[in-house]
Amino acid sequence: LPGQLLGVLCQLPACGKATFLKVLAGILRPAAGLVSISPHIGALQVLAEPVFLWKLTLLENLCLGRPEASFMDEGGLERVHRILRCLGLRQRVIDCVIVDGSCEPWNDKFSFQECQLLNLARALIASPGVMIAHTPMLPFGQKTRNKVLNVLREFVDFRGFEEDEHRFLQRHPRTCIFSFVPSGWDNLSLLDRVFRMNDEGVVVDPPLPSEDHSFQPDQTKLLIL
Repeated sequence: LPGQLLGVLCQLPACGKATFLKVLAGILRPAAGLVSISPHIGALQVLAEPVFLWKLTLLENLCLGRPEASFMDEGGLERVHRILRCLGLRQRVIDCVIVDGSCEPWNDKFSFQECQLLNLARALIASPGVMIAHTPMLPFGQKTRNKVLNVLREFVDFRGFEEDEHRFLQRHPRTCIFSFVPSGWDNLSLLDRVFRMNDEGVVVDPPLPSEDHSFQPDQTKLLIL
């Protein structure tokens, strides 16, 4: 169902978070049972280790797989720049994202954390029906973690991020499923539900109180895995 995928927080190391995410994304097949996401929804897994094609420009990497007509129709370069700013990337990074720029070497210009944020930006630009990410906030401090979480919350509530609000009802609901480690986490109020995996199985937390968001699309959830 759109917006109703369930997430699991594994509180012990090597307890299957990454494997379960790969099963959800269709990269691995489950040993038993069936996991299925409707093909028309479209699922995208955000890899923990960013993969870039260094022979392409940074903009081409960020919009990889997007038809040019679709890219321009959804806000084009201005939308890309807005997403980068919302994630907290500095202007020197944003200045490297240009349409007609030559493919100059850029792989050594950015820090590890900047590459992680560019990786998340690429997923937000693609705007999949289901975004699946393994520990996307692990590399960051608390301030950036909260910033990223707020961005993901808006991605779910507005059925996309930095997209035309007048087309809200024309877009399918968005679901975000991501894993995180519990240490240092203090912003659970933005989550819809947390599922925890332990030695005895899966424990379902009570639904978390929802906040009053600008949009309240039916059956749309931000779920933590």
